[in-house]
Amino acid sequence: VLQAIVVPTDDPHVGLAARTVVARRTVGPLRDRIAAGGLDRAELRAEIAVAALTGIALARSAGTLAVLGTASTSDVIEITEQLLRGVAE
Repeated sequence: VLQAIVVPTDDPHVGLAARTVVARRTVGPLRDRIAAGGLDRAELRAEIAVAALTGIALARSAGTLAVLGTASTSDVIEITEQLLRGVAE
């Protein structure tokens, strides 16, 4: 799913398949949860959250942000939850 989010394609069929998977597995469930909370622009909020999580995962695996790369998973989750709470509340 991560690769589908960050790797562009020239093939419209592959692009559609990637968007479908991303929507079904990440954006859709989050959008539904946000909408159920009565917030406006649920789709945009969900896509921003997915984009943020994708960037965190990429930066963490690339090792270019040293502290992020070596932080414990629990610390990264805790701080990420705090940051994203504003998107979903």
